[in-house]
Amino acid sequence: SGLPPTSGTLTCVDAAAGRQLWAVKTDIQARAANDAVVSGDWLVGAPPADKADKAGRRTYSGWRLTDAGAEKAWTTAPIAPDENVPLAVSGGKVWVIGKGVVRVIDLASGKTAAERADFADIPAPGSNPWLGLFGDRVLFSPE
Repeated sequence: SGLPPTSGTLTCVDAAAGRQLWAVKTDIQARAANDAVVSGDWLVGAPPADKADKAGRRTYSGWRLTDAGAEKAWTTAPIAPDENVPLAVSGGKVWVIGKGVVRVIDLASGKTAAERADFADIPAPGSNPWLGLFGDRVLFSPE
């Protein structure tokens, strides 16, 4: 049956041999399919909300993955989530949706590359949205 899972620990397992290669404590809390995403040698996800932040804002963190482990490389500026914290990664960019905002983050640096909070000309992401990428286009759909 193996060892019990440990909350807050990212474990890497050799798929062919079935043995653990490494385990690292992380701050990522993935509760839904696209709360955390692996792209190449990067893991991006959102830690739990900071209880001291009365607005409930969340950050995202980027973790560099190697054969030896994972190391946090960056943390973003806070963003107010709706009900979930969806993200998608493509072309060296991380796309996230917050409450009334879509943000694009540079994958290598964690810096905000673009942000849109004005949806006067297109439908807003809505409540508890799903997020996906199609080429250089963003797809989102509220629940």
